[in-house]
Amino acid sequence: MRTTIGREKTTSSSFSTTIAEEAGATIKGIMEVKMSVSTTFETASSETFREETVYEDTITVEKGGSVIVWQYVLKGKYADTPINFRSDVFYHTSDPNEIPK
Repeated sequence: MRTTIGREKTTSSSFSTTIAEEAGATIKGIMEVKMSVSTTFETASSETFREETVYEDTITVEKGGSVIVWQYVLKGKYADTPINFRSDVFYHTSDPNEIPK
C-alpha cells in the first residue's frame, strides 16, 4: 500500500511606487519654463513551498483470509468550509466488525 501525504503554500507580493519632480522658472517676467519628470518602479514575486512524504506499507494476507485497512480521516470546518484531512495513521484488521480504537 502506498500513500502520499503533503502540503503546499504559495505566497506572493507586489510593490509599486512613483517618484515625481517638478521644476519651473520665470525669465525676466517674459518667459516661463516648466519641467516635470516621473518614474514608476514596480516589482512582483511569487514563491511556492511544497512538501510531500510517501508512506509504503506491506500487508500480508493468508490465502482465503481477509484484511481491512482503516485510515483515520480528520474532519473539521474553517470559515464555514468543510475540511477533510487524510492522516498517515493506518490500522489493519481481519474482521470488518473490529473498529480501530
